[in-house]
Amino acid sequence: MQPQNGIKPTPPPIKRSRAKKIILISLCVLGGIIVIPIAFLLILALFFGGSKEKQNEESIWSEGYLTDDFGARTKEKYLYLDLVGSFSNSATTNSNLRVRLTVEKDSTIEIALYEYGSEMVKDQKHSMKVRQNDSTIYQNEHLNIRRNGWGYLAYKENKRHMCDKSPYIYVGGKTEFLLTEEKDYGGVPSTYQFTIEDMSIIKDAFNKLNQQEK
Repeated sequence: MQPQNGIKPTPPPIKRSRAKKIILISLCVLGGIIVIPIAFLLILALFFGGSKEKQNEESIWSEGYLTDDFGARTKEKYLYLDLVGSFSNSATTNSNLRVRLTVEKDSTIEIALYEYGSEMVKDQKHSMKVRQNDSTIYQNEHLNIRRNGWGYLAYKENKRHMCDKSPYIYVGGKTEFLLTEEKDYGGVPSTYQFTIEDMSIIKDAFNKLNQQEK
């Protein structure tokens, strides 16, 4: 039958129960589209997260080569990494500090300090306070920065040069360093502060060097 006066009849309203079903089905479909991929990504992160963290720890060291007296590169390798810290003196407070930590196969562990990230500190003596794992504190420590800008932090474990006063080097865990310049003529001393999140990286570096020698 054709509608009278050329006007289409108004369709009957959708029942509430039917509308609820449509909304519920739509929400389920939409939720599945959003939730399932997120859950899948979380599962992947949990499954592979541990191995990725281990890979980052193992690759934290970069390789370098020692040079001879004439500045030529030798075949002797060393490992190094850069840490971020802060320093203060009479002219600045908590400014950017770059700390380069190196490990050599002859058993030395050395550091160099770079104020503002680029200005190398040279020829300074420091008293050093070390806090390990937020609790144990070592106060009677010293660090001498030589004229070439490098200072011996410690030596390889179980070697004849190993100093018993630095047990924190091989215990592992978070280790915080606070260096205070020892000035002969008074004045405001420079202070340097940095943290090694896990000192086990020292053993990892020596193991890596030993593996390269084989």
